[in-house]
Amino acid sequence: MSVFSPHQDSLIKEYVVEILATHPFKQKILHLVVFSITRIEFFLIFLDDLLINSPTKLKKNAIIMCTIVKDLLKDSLYLSVLANNPDVQKLKSDWIQLWNEDCCKWISEVNKYNEKMLHKFENLAKEVSNEALNVTQKVFEIQNNERKSFMEELKAKYYEETSGRMTWFKLIEQMTHEKAVWHIPAFYPRSWELDPTEGPLRIRRRLKRCYLRVDPRFLKPDYVDRLVVNKDKQQPFVNLLLHDNEFPDSAAVLHRLHSHEQIEYTSTCKIVTAFEEAQVEILIGACCIHLIGEESSANNINLPISESLPFDCIKEIVPRRYELQNNAFEIFLNNGSTYLIAFDSERQFHYIWKQLEKHGLPCQHGIDVTYLTQLWRDGAITNFEYLTLLNKLAGRSFNDLMQYPVFPFILADYTSPYMNLLDPAVYRNFEKPVAVQHKYREKFYKDTYDLLKEQSCGPFSTAELPISGPYHYGSHYSNSGTVLHFLIRLLPYTYSFIKYQDNNFDIPDRAFHSVDTSWQLVTKDSTSDVKELIPEFFFLPEFLSNQNGFDFGVRQSGIRVNEVLLPPWCKQNPRLFILIHRQALESETVTKNIHNWIDLVFGCKQTGEAAVKAINVFHPATYFGFDINQWQDPITKQALKAMVKTLGQMPKQLFFNPHPMVSLSLASIDLTEDHDDILEVVDTVRGLHWGDFVGSPSTGLPSLVWCRKQTVVLGSFLPLLANYMFGLGENICLLLNQKKNSDVSSATYIMSAALVSWGHKDGIIRIKLCRDQPAIPLLRESNVDPVCLCASVPDCEKLFIAHASGIIFVYSLYIGPSGQTVTQEQPALQLNAHTDAVTSLYICKAFSIFVSTSKDGSVVIWDLNRLCYVRSLTGHEGSVELVTVSDTLGDIASSSNICDESFLRVHTINGEAVGCVKVPDIITALCYSTAPEGISVNLIATGLRSGIIRLWSSWDLKPVREIACDRFLLPIKCIVFSADNQHLFASNENGTVAVWEKPSKGLTSVPRLLVFT
Repeated sequence: MSVFSPHQDSLIKEYVVEILATHPFKQKILHLVVFSITRIEFFLIFLDDLLINSPTKLKKNAIIMCTIVKDLLKDSLYLSVLANNPDVQKLKSDWIQLWNEDCCKWISEVNKYNEKMLHKFENLAKEVSNEALNVTQKVFEIQNNERKSFMEELKAKYYEETSGRMTWFKLIEQMTHEKAVWHIPAFYPRSWELDPTEGPLRIRRRLKRCYLRVDPRFLKPDYVDRLVVNKDKQQPFVNLLLHDNEFPDSAAVLHRLHSHEQIEYTSTCKIVTAFEEAQVEILIGACCIHLIGEESSANNINLPISESLPFDCIKEIVPRRYELQNNAFEIFLNNGSTYLIAFDSERQFHYIWKQLEKHGLPCQHGIDVTYLTQLWRDGAITNFEYLTLLNKLAGRSFNDLMQYPVFPFILADYTSPYMNLLDPAVYRNFEKPVAVQHKYREKFYKDTYDLLKEQSCGPFSTAELPISGPYHYGSHYSNSGTVLHFLIRLLPYTYSFIKYQDNNFDIPDRAFHSVDTSWQLVTKDSTSDVKELIPEFFFLPEFLSNQNGFDFGVRQSGIRVNEVLLPPWCKQNPRLFILIHRQALESETVTKNIHNWIDLVFGCKQTGEAAVKAINVFHPATYFGFDINQWQDPITKQALKAMVKTLGQMPKQLFFNPHPMVSLSLASIDLTEDHDDILEVVDTVRGLHWGDFVGSPSTGLPSLVWCRKQTVVLGSFLPLLANYMFGLGENICLLLNQKKNSDVSSATYIMSAALVSWGHKDGIIRIKLCRDQPAIPLLRESNVDPVCLCASVPDCEKLFIAHASGIIFVYSLYIGPSGQTVTQEQPALQLNAHTDAVTSLYICKAFSIFVSTSKDGSVVIWDLNRLCYVRSLTGHEGSVELVTVSDTLGDIASSSNICDESFLRVHTINGEAVGCVKVPDIITALCYSTAPEGISVNLIATGLRSGIIRLWSSWDLKPVREIACDRFLLPIKCIVFSADNQHLFASNENGTVAVWEKPSKGLTSVPRLLVFT
């Protein structure tokens, strides 16, 4: 009966009605249906409803059914129900209520049944479920272990391949240089680029070999042959590797890191160099900072792929600005390397900075600038050192062209054949910005400022323009364009310049071709050129010469742009220009006035009303605090970012009050050395300082203050900063580890020490760790290739052992904290260049090089950090016996002997010959003085076989004076200046040690001599 109810689906009704109306036995079927229903009145109402509310097709079959049913009930009273409408409606309501009750009852019964069944199988279901979960976990664990094992094996395989490939590359580097057995000239690089390794006072003095990667049109015809090696960019012997590198090196290194060190924090960042930015990941481990990233190369400048920086190798970490935001820091390593790390947000930077501080790393928020200023005022540091430290504190970095260190124009005379540094007229006006050195130019910049100020208050407000505000100069005194303009001749800056100029050099007349022209442009001829100088003007002569042979074109005057035209007073000698310019920076006039320039760049006249009055306001986008992220429009944002990168960035303001002058006591000291009887340093410049140290022409003849015979013959001296002098016996070298207090303090502490001795009859190299204990065996010499000498220097942790065959082995030794143990950290590295016995080896940690000489006449420079060949120095004809390196200039002095004469030759650290003198005696000892550059002209001291000491100018090998003593006329074995350069120590072949000092009237004390045997 419910089939015909109003709640039933119409399709079901239609189907049932059709069956009942068309079936051959429909009357019998309906008879059974009608007389089996208990409430037939409901059935009749539903049939009647079908007749009234059904579609045509259904209604036709319903009529047939109704006819049959009425015939069956014609004598029944049930048909009368249909005639009474209220009864019909009531019956319908009753049916609906009954239907709902039945539905609820049925649903309840079904739920009870389901619940009963659920409880019946609940325990079984739990058991099945738990078992299934256990099986799934076990299968997953097995699969995961297999997968992990496979990945570990794969990564280990790739790490082994990476390590093997790196070892092979290192072997290629060691064995294919110009003095090695696998050397192929056609594939060897013949160009030179700047090495970013920093030396003393952050000077970057070294060049390194590189392949020249430019279009031939940028080179002179005579230099195009340097591009031949580029036909095959792959290094020789690389093709012997069996497998290509299909797995990223960084992934293999990461695997190694996670397998061997606990990584505590990781973050994405970018390494910023002067040439490119590389996305990397920084990982802070338990003992190292790791920088991991895929190789990125532009203009063939390779950025680090994977660098590990041990905590104990980090000198300091300094916060930096990047794109005018406090979101970066710069890491300085003990070996002279630096890394500028920038983050996407200041929040990310602050978080990782806290992580670094938590590890106890030397995170410097900055040296107290007041303390630094006082050191300068007292004369404890030079002008160059002071400006270098101010640049560092102000966020200037060699790794960011937009924040490159800035130095002032010093001189105003670049045309005279003779210059007097004592004359104030040869210097610029330090009270004024470089663009307004002449009074008549001030009006132009003032009018520019007033006009822009008026416009900024007019209809175009800050709401209309992203950046607005009045300024005197639309460009900056230091930006990427300025740096590249000056360094155009120096690789890899040349690549960046070409890119900066849309793959071209600049117009020849606009190229940096003359120092005087540059000065005239910024002070007279141009209103848009307001550049100051870069630090390289005070220490790097190579950027003034065109040694890579670039073709910069011909100027309108018909003169080809080549080497930079220098002032006549330096004789067109780049090295001499740099040396004189450095001394000009330290002159009395500059010292008394440089505080005014500091006010303009780092001080109170950088911003505000003081800057307006000083005509020292620059474009608003160059000042700190300009936030690019406040603009949402991507086009505007990109344009502003390009503007910030192009215009330059203001240094951090360090002083908010006028900078103090130099102390009056220092200013009153007579530093001019203007005496007729003093030897001239250079005949074209007056007022140069020889310096205040023993042997200097300006301090008088040194006097003998100490002379005693020792129990042993000394082979070498080691001066220490703490007024000590170590004397080492023959065939002895010292492994020493010191700790320095800070950047500006000279206090040091000896952490550990050990003596290494060689030349024993049993052929064993021994090491002595404690004074009261015997020496213990360290290495055994080869019977066929005996050891010639061993060498090391403080804080090097490397022992260099040279052999009679010319081979040099380098051992990395670690002395334990207790000083009782010594371990070899890695296999010895073999260096090959000489073909005969090594005669001397000098390690210069200041410039991260060491130099070796040999009986074959060769002088070889090696890289101390990478332990690889750099270059050879030429000129010697006989056996080269001695070599020394200047810790202030990086120059290399070497001597060779022919018969009873010696030849003393000096080269720059980059191989340029400075001079050569013939000495009518045999040079038996050699050393440099280490007085501060700029206020001194250092000397080369040569000890002779006759017992005489002869001093030479380090600038041009001019003889300065001789020192002789009747008590000291035997061949000199070793000679050295004390750490403060106030005393000269010498030892002769019978063990007598003599000490000379400058005439000081007892104001200095002789360093204490400690002899080690």
